[in-house]
Amino acid sequence: EIKKIILKMDSEQEALRKIVCDI
Repeated sequence: EIKKIILKMDSEQEALRKIVCDI
């Protein structure tokens, strides 16, 4: 379960990074 949470956090950070790159 903890790994799923970490993966979710990682995916959210990747999404944020992508948004920052798009700007």
